[in-house]
Formats: sequence, structure tokens, C-alpha cells
Amino acid sequence: MKKKTTILGLLLCLASLTWAQQNEWENPTRYEWNKEKPHVDFALYENAEDARTEDHSRSPWIHSLNGTWKFRYASSIEESVKDFYRTDLSEEGWQEIAVPSNWELKGFGEPIIRNIQYVFSPNPPFIDVEIRWVPTAHGSRCPRDGTNVR
Repeated sequence: MKKKTTILGLLLCLASLTWAQQNEWENPTRYEWNKEKPHVDFALYENAEDARTEDHSRSPWIHSLNGTWKFRYASSIEESVKDFYRTDLSEEGWQEIAVPSNWELKGFGEPIIRNIQYVFSPNPPFIDVEIRWVPTAHGSRCPRDGTNVR
């Protein structure tokens, strides 16, 4: 009877350890969830002649995100832009940033990786929920047909 009680106690301890992780992103065994299957890199073109050149600039469906974007840095979630996805969002008070670039090296916030103490408490796999910065980018690209896409 004592042996059964001990085994039951061990099983309950193991079960409680697996339930202790509340957030699924803090589970080290789940590292490939929502990952797309590998696929061939391809591009769509209007005709076979353009496709043979493999020049992506000839495709009307491929647009580079490189360029100048509006950027807003907030030091906390409370100060961040809540409706950043709106197409009629006012860009007043936003600064400009080159894309691609590194926002920390452009004067927004500070780089996390450094040779002194971390700015967050390292406790893997758990994540510090007190976020200290919220960068937000906003911009629009104009396709070749002139319609505005955000």
C-alpha cells in the first residue's frame, strides 16, 4: 500500500510540474508551432519571358518594403499606439526611419545585447511580462498601378 501511495505521489508531482507552465510560448518543447512547411522560393510574373529573367522587379506582384517608414517609439504598452493597423491613422508626431535598419541604432531605445547586466531578468523559458518598449512602424507602398496599399 505504501508503494502505491509513493508512486501516486510521484505521478501527481510530475503532473503539477507540467501544469506549472501557464503560457504556451514558455514551453521549451513547443518551438515549431505555427511554422509553415518548407517550400520552393518562387515569384509570379505576367508572362513567361519575364519569368525566365528571374528579375523580381518585372513582377507587378512583388514590392520591396525598403524605404522610409513612419516610426513611433513608446517606452511602455500604455504609451503605444493602440490602433496602428488603421489605414486612416494620423502620422502626426511620428518620426521617419529607414527600412531595413535597426531602430536601436537609429536612436530609439537602447540595444539589449551588451556585455553588462541584462535589462530584463533572464529566467528561461519564462518571459518577463513587464515590457519596457514598444516600437511601431507605419507606412504605405504604392504599387505600379497607382493604388495605395497599406
